[in-house]
Amino acid sequence: FSQQYEEGETATLIAIPHAGYNFVNWTEDGAEVSTGIVLSFTVTHARSLVANFDYGTAISELNSNTKFIVYPNPANELIHIIFDKYDLNSDNVEIVLYDLSGKTYRIDNFSIDQNKMSLNVSDRAPGIYFIQMIINGEKVETAKVKIMR
Repeated sequence: FSQQYEEGETATLIAIPHAGYNFVNWTEDGAEVSTGIVLSFTVTHARSLVANFDYGTAISELNSNTKFIVYPNPANELIHIIFDKYDLNSDNVEIVLYDLSGKTYRIDNFSIDQNKMSLNVSDRAPGIYFIQMIINGEKVETAKVKIMR
């Protein structure tokens, strides 16, 4: 799809996935520009932006060196995370959930049982979210999950 804008105009792009696809991000020349489904910017020069999608409802890790597995996806009330390489306790784990607009929500209602964590997301509106894991102050990984009711 190609759209013409005049210099100085505000361009607003909306990535609308077809059935069975999930929005991933916007890229330009292969570099990520935004993870928000709506992208707005002031036009200063010609640009070639690409909306990227993935197929299906299975979790799509943004990092190919997966350190945890998230299920079920889509989720309803609980999201479970199985860790591969970390010894966990609730003192060294922080979880941040953010939506496609970038709004962040700190998750405090989680439990840890050995290498498995359960998050209660029943208070979140349906939609696409990203879960960011911070363990011992290190951002470990970000995963995408869909919350449904």
